[in-house]
Amino acid sequence: MNWKQFLTEKVLGECWHELTGDQPGCTCKKCGAGFSAVHYSDWNPKGFVRTFATRNDLMDLYQQVYKDGKWGSFSIFSLRKFRIDRESDYYNSWRFCLNGEGYEERCKAVAEFYGWNEQRDPVIDKNSGAYRDN
Repeated sequence: MNWKQFLTEKVLGECWHELTGDQPGCTCKKCGAGFSAVHYSDWNPKGFVRTFATRNDLMDLYQQVYKDGKWGSFSIFSLRKFRIDRESDYYNSWRFCLNGEGYEERCKAVAEFYGWNEQRDPVIDKNSGAYRDN
């Protein structure tokens, strides 16, 4: 499971769509959602997936962290991970990508905060609590 699929399924609770065909007009094998040419701008050969490289994706993740009651812990995690002084004026503009750059890096940090790791196997670690599915 890559970090984008992890964020989609385990953090946001959405379907990481696996489509029945290779073009618009298909359905998802997992959830049955249908996709038409109307969604063509979102088309990806693997399905309609979040990119986690946009402001909307980042804000959806931050909102979920907040809903989960983990905003304070996440803030400390990100300060330590990126070695940023929270007292600086720079911190909040950096955290929310006010310069329009860095969305993917911040989104990936949310995945790491929730326990995603390239070496981690979701089947083996199902009961670890990191994947929020137990």
